[in-house]
Amino acid sequence: MRAWLRRLTRRREPTPASEPPPTQQPKVIVITRQQARGLLVILLINFGVLIALTTLALSSPGTVEVVRLVTQVPPLATRLPPPTPTPPPPTPTPISPFGGGGAIAFTLRRNGNSDIYAVNAGDKQLIRLVNNPADDRDAAFSPDGSEIAFASHRDSNWDIYRLNISTGIAVRLTYSTTYDAAPAWSPDGKWVSYFSDKSGEYQLVIEAQDGITPPHTIPLEGHGHYYMPTWSPDSKKLAYNTTQLRMWVLNVATGTASTVGRDPRMVPHGKVNTVWSLDSKVEGYAHRLKSLAHGHSWDQGATRERK
Repeated sequence: MRAWLRRLTRRREPTPASEPPPTQQPKVIVITRQQARGLLVILLINFGVLIALTTLALSSPGTVEVVRLVTQVPPLATRLPPPTPTPPPPTPTPISPFGGGGAIAFTLRRNGNSDIYAVNAGDKQLIRLVNNPADDRDAAFSPDGSEIAFASHRDSNWDIYRLNISTGIAVRLTYSTTYDAAPAWSPDGKWVSYFSDKSGEYQLVIEAQDGITPPHTIPLEGHGHYYMPTWSPDSKKLAYNTTQLRMWVLNVATGTASTVGRDPRMVPHGKVNTVWSLDSKVEGYAHRLKSLAHGHSWDQGATRERK
């Protein structure tokens, strides 16, 4: 019985509360001043090595590749819409006093002064082209009808001038103290020919209109006065008359001339009117006999007579 009570009493005795485990305190590392100096030296050495390696890598070509991300942006000119092309201005049409209907130019002497006039082929309107106190003559139209070449005595000797019909401005082409006259424009518009006695004998001068090519001078056979130059349509031959009552045809390229006819009854008129065929192979002119007027044609050196 006593043993049972002893066990019962032991069971009822309060069990002492279990104590919490002791808290573990962090370890504190304590270094000396000498150890801190050694650690600082190690850090500085490592930092210096890192700087040296970086410098070496940047200074060695080809060892470091820098990649750049570039966004391709088209230039402003390609992003903008193309400008609308501006059409070229229209070529101004020369203002002609003849209205495009054609005209003939001639010398008219009034009040003791010779000037150049033109008559419109349409309304027959008389137009004065040159107005100068000196004498002007020998008008020759350019192939496009925009200009005329003429001879003028306005500088106390005969020289060749070129007149723009639209503007009325005349440009002097020759500066001679002798005689330059009878201009003629080649059908292709490249040349103006005239007769000159600058050398003491009459010569044919062919002057280019490009302002670059120097004039070409061709000596003429015979003596006397030369006039009435007429170009062939292909601008390769030139026909002219002389006061020796002869008609000549000149090959411009070779400078050789040949007589194709003569008219002993040219006096008192002193002129033979010349016309060319369109293919430049046949030249026609009028020839007067004592009783009849005959027509002649020159076909590449062969002369034929027509009554």
